[in-house]
Amino acid sequence: MPAANDHYDTLQVSPRACPEVVQAAFEVLREQVLVADASDGPSELARLNAAHAVLSDPARRAAYDEHRPRAS
Repeated sequence: MPAANDHYDTLQVSPRACPEVVQAAFEVLREQVLVADASDGPSELARLNAAHAVLSDPARRAAYDEHRPRAS
């Protein structure tokens, strides 16, 4: 099972998602957090930004995938 802080889970995308899907998911989720009046908004936005930073960069994504735990 993926880790609780799995970037793919954070952005709600498949590990096979293309860059356009990763970007679209990030934009939708970011907008949801920005319009929500939740106390955890800043921490959730930080998680989204961190996941997007890794998954939107091909080299960082490849390194992340290499070390990401696999589902059994």
